[in-house]
Amino acid sequence: MTRTTGKELLASKHLTMADTATERLHEAIISGDFAPGAPLRLIEISEQLGMSSMPVREAIRRLEAIGLVSVLPHRGAFVRDMSLDDFEDTISTRRLLECECVGRAAAQFRPEDTDEAEQHLDRYLALTDARLLVEARTEHRNFHYAIYSRAGSRWLLHAIDTVWKNSERYRFAAEPASSRSQSLEEHTAILQACARRDPSGARAALAAHLDQAASRMRTNLLMHEGVLKGSTNEDRDDRGKPGRDTAPITHGVTRTEKS
Repeated sequence: MTRTTGKELLASKHLTMADTATERLHEAIISGDFAPGAPLRLIEISEQLGMSSMPVREAIRRLEAIGLVSVLPHRGAFVRDMSLDDFEDTISTRRLLECECVGRAAAQFRPEDTDEAEQHLDRYLALTDARLLVEARTEHRNFHYAIYSRAGSRWLLHAIDTVWKNSERYRFAAEPASSRSQSLEEHTAILQACARRDPSGARAALAAHLDQAASRMRTNLLMHEGVLKGSTNEDRDDRGKPGRDTAPITHGVTRTEKS
């Protein structure tokens, strides 16, 4: 497999202002720049992003639709809290949806699909080696979605995307880095099963990958319970102040280490 290096690994694409705001806010929530329970203040965020409030309002609406944000009447928008129950529900739902999807994809996988997924896996490993973890996470997603897209179901992809975005919060907050060889082995097993058009093998390989990742995250969550704790949105005062500070949005700037 040809190795790729450098920050140019991710191709640029045109985004609307609302797309950009959604992407930046989503990244800030995943990374912990906006902690669980933190308020999302429209004017402050608009100023930080250098745009009007309209695209930011749309971004908050989109993040509410996928369950990452709660909007409370007369109080405003807040990042949803994290909990062990939500983590377990998220992981079990991912397992159910993605194993079904990868089985369908494997049944009709083509050589060009293998080539595309291999390229994403190569870029993911190169970016991980370079400690460009935000970009690496994007390529990790691209690897999986290159496979899942062969299932031929836009509704499965839509359902997976929603729960995937929530699971990334737990992955960033709690998953200790797996070894490079372990990551390569798990992802290669999934791809090889798809390449030989083996649906049951693909499902088994993906289930093992998700189970091992969940086990690492679960252990770390239990060791660092502060990740799961925080004030409840319903307990906030009428001014919508959550008793914890929010950090400025730093994303758009390349991260070189995991928080």
